[in-house]
Amino acid sequence: MARDKTERIRRGEVAPVSYGPARPFVTIPTTIFATKRIRALPGSAVRVLLWAEAGWHPAHGVVLSQHVAAEALNLRRSTVSNAIKLLVAADLMTIKSPAVKPGNGPGKAAVFELPHRKQGAAVRFDQGDARLPGFVKAWCDDLREAVKGLGDNAARVLLIVAALPRQSDGTLLNRNAELDLTSGRLARDLPGLSERTARRAVAEIVQCGLAQLVQPRVGQHGARFQPAGPLLTRIPRKKRGARRK
Repeated sequence: MARDKTERIRRGEVAPVSYGPARPFVTIPTTIFATKRIRALPGSAVRVLLWAEAGWHPAHGVVLSQHVAAEALNLRRSTVSNAIKLLVAADLMTIKSPAVKPGNGPGKAAVFELPHRKQGAAVRFDQGDARLPGFVKAWCDDLREAVKGLGDNAARVLLIVAALPRQSDGTLLNRNAELDLTSGRLARDLPGLSERTARRAVAEIVQCGLAQLVQPRVGQHGARFQPAGPLLTRIPRKKRGARRK
C-alpha cells in the first residue's frame, strides 16, 4: 500500500502532505480541452469523462461502474453506456478489461484506460486542433463535486473555460487571461449548442463557481470571464530531496 502511494506521488497524482492522508488530484493535459473530438461530444459524455478522470490511477486505470456513474451524475444507465461508447470511439478512453456480468460468481465493472493521462503518451491531434501547454490540475473530490453539480450543456462550456495555456503546476501562463464566452462564440466552437442554451450554460458555470465575470457587456463588446474555483487549482510537484516540515 505504501509502495503504491509512493508511486502515485512520484507520478504526480497524489500530493505529499505533511499531516494527514495524501489527497489525490488529477493532472490533465490542457490541450485535451481544446480538441475538436472532445468538444463535439454531448455534455453527458463530457461529464462521464471528467468523472473517470477523477477516479483514474496511473497503474490500474479507472474502474467505471455504469450504475455508480449514472446515480452520481443523475443520468440514465443507458446514457452512461452510450457516453462510454462515444468516448472509446473518440480515443479518449480504451477498454482495459471488460465488465463481467454476475453469473456463477460476482460481477465486475469494466476497467478503462485514459490514454492522454499516461506518462509520456502523445496526445492525439486532429487537423485544426489548438495545442496548449501545461496541465489542468484539480483535487479529485473537487472535480467529482463539480461534475455532479453541472448540467450537460454547462459541462461542454467548461471545456472552453479550462482551455487556457498553463504551467505544469496548473497555474495560468497569463493570470490576467480573459475568456470570450459570448453565445455566438460558444455556438461556433461547441457543435449543436444554440445561442440561447449557451447563455444559460454560462450562467450555470458562474453560479457553480467555475468561472467569474470580470468585465460586463458594454455595447457591442461582450462580457469577459476568467476561470475560478477548482479550475485555478495549483499543485506543484514535490522537489526531490525536500523534507517535510
